[in-house]
Amino acid sequence: MRAMPILASVLFVAIAMADAPPPADEDLLAVGPQDLRRYWTREPLSLADVVAARDLPRGSIGCAAVGFIIERDGSTSSFRLLRDMPPETFGALARKVVASLKFAPTAANVEHQPVFTYLTISFRAPDADVSGKRRAAPVSLDDRLNTLCAVKGLN
Repeated sequence: MRAMPILASVLFVAIAMADAPPPADEDLLAVGPQDLRRYWTREPLSLADVVAARDLPRGSIGCAAVGFIIERDGSTSSFRLLRDMPPETFGALARKVVASLKFAPTAANVEHQPVFTYLTISFRAPDADVSGKRRAAPVSLDDRLNTLCAVKGLN
């Protein structure tokens, strides 16, 4: 009968680890999406050039959070899928979006300090909206936190 509490403890630790940022070296700063503008600004990008509406699963709506490092040159690396809602739906597309991003250092980041951060990408297939109202873009980066894909510990 002692196996049940041990199993519950193992599951709790596994769930908690899914919310944690990936291990990083001592010099890598972890920055939440709301504080990223202190260090780096995202260069303009047409998301339609990266992910076409036809790439989205029919009728789908959801989001994915991808953790990554912004390198000294403003490129992104070390991608890690942190959330995918609904599960196993948007992860590959979200990684593709983040891999295409480029960043420029802010005036306060004169040393181009690399950071670990994450962004939430929202997805809405064009055929998912049946209300007849103006449709949202099929793919959008969320500068504000999307609570469905928020990552605890980096808010």
